[in-house]
Amino acid sequence: MKSIELLESDYTKQLYDNGEFSVYVMEGSFDKEASFTFTNDLLGIFACLKGVMHSGTKTLTYRLQQQLVSFAFRHRCEKIVPAGTDLLCVFILFPLTSIEKIIKRMGGKVNIALERFTSCECTVAYSSKEILRALSVLYKELNDQYPGYEILADISLQEVIVHFLRLFNEDNSEEREGFVMTQIKAFLADNCHRRISVDEVAHFSGYSKSHLSRLFKEATGISIVQFTNQLRVERACRMIRTGDGSIEDIAYEVGFQNLNHFYKTFKKVTGSLPSTYREGLLPS
Repeated sequence: MKSIELLESDYTKQLYDNGEFSVYVMEGSFDKEASFTFTNDLLGIFACLKGVMHSGTKTLTYRLQQQLVSFAFRHRCEKIVPAGTDLLCVFILFPLTSIEKIIKRMGGKVNIALERFTSCECTVAYSSKEILRALSVLYKELNDQYPGYEILADISLQEVIVHFLRLFNEDNSEEREGFVMTQIKAFLADNCHRRISVDEVAHFSGYSKSHLSRLFKEATGISIVQFTNQLRVERACRMIRTGDGSIEDIAYEVGFQNLNHFYKTFKKVTGSLPSTYREGLLPS
């Protein structure tokens, strides 16, 4: 499958450019799986308004689906759209100098936590409703172009950036940590089917391994490894309920490398062995 540069794709068009911010939309129906490369040194905010897109870098893979927003700085990634997808993805690209001007207008002390981007390249937020709403309005105004759309588009664009700055304000550490925990859980859910180390999760989060482990335990009550194994067991339960595949095949498919470990973990999480769990689903 040939990979196409994202900004040069026939599916991508520029909706707006005021010299400081560029707004693009990637839109279309994909009968076949399509691959796009994206290399860019600007800050980017991506909103998936419809469909799904997989994004992968050297350090992580995540699934950007409908109603999710992602942020990236110095993109070096491949984006894959699955076959059968009806996609609508809006994204903004801008240099640091553009947000510096907005920071001055906001007044007070605003220090953006850029380590969130330089350390992990791409991040996903499940808690960016304000940004998602503003981006939806921005897309509608630029797409419909009713009288006065430029004014409303500029307002929506500034709203996006203000909420972005609030989200990654270094002084708002408690909210940021909650946001990072959401990111980590999403990352684990998307990658638990493969071997994944705490070191990799730490690299994704931008925190040190020890600091991340402490924060995660405080937030969830369990370790990253325990949380990941719970996700795997939950996925195994879903596969067993559908009746697809043997227990052994399911164990490896959900990410366990050892069958004995799978059986012990499954029983610890569900209270029964996989075979007993399957038998309990059979009609009496």
